[in-house]
Amino acid sequence: MRLLLLLSFALLSVFILVSCKDHYQVIGVSDNTMLDGSRVFLKKEVDNRWVVVDSCEVLHGKFKMKGVLDSVFVTSLFVDDVAVTPFVLEEGKTEVLISRRKITVEGTELNDELQLFIDKHEMICDRIEEFFAYESRLVLEGYAFDEAARQIQDSIKGAVRKMELYGEKFVKEHYDTPLGPFVFNLLCNILPDAQSSPSIERIIKDAPDAFRCDPYVQKFIDADF
Repeated sequence: MRLLLLLSFALLSVFILVSCKDHYQVIGVSDNTMLDGSRVFLKKEVDNRWVVVDSCEVLHGKFKMKGVLDSVFVTSLFVDDVAVTPFVLEEGKTEVLISRRKITVEGTELNDELQLFIDKHEMICDRIEEFFAYESRLVLEGYAFDEAARQIQDSIKGAVRKMELYGEKFVKEHYDTPLGPFVFNLLCNILPDAQSSPSIERIIKDAPDAFRCDPYVQKFIDADF
């Protein structure tokens, strides 16, 4: 009898511990029927290699993942072997829509914030593409290439500067979340000259110690500051 009571207590303790942990749920929908049978992965980069966190199969345009969460971190959403979008694994239900034109991730606080950043970044990139398309039209109309490039260079610089300042604001607002280091690393990769960027310098200067100790950030500091 005593053994049964001890066993029941142990099982109850395990149940309580599991119940107290955070849980994540990922609900996905795709309007691309060609994805049926594909496998969706959440992968985290560890020591320069991708580690699978969770996965499932796409059936009838839908997929679902759920599990226990020990910490909040940024992963990448893969369809088979192709990385399609960054993704924050956090408590709650996250909804993923994969369409032929766009992928959106929303439903939890940090994923909503990340989606806003991605949308803003894509909008600026689209604007830059329009400037280059205008440059091409000028060349076709008879302008010398140097003259055509000169006419758009201020617009290009303005768009890049806008992205830089928006990125700086976003990172500073997320110094204490996984999005801060992630977007900082992204900025360092997309800015034409991140090493001399005033925004990057201000981010590092104003950052708390916990942010500066992040592996992404520390690698940049060790290399360039």
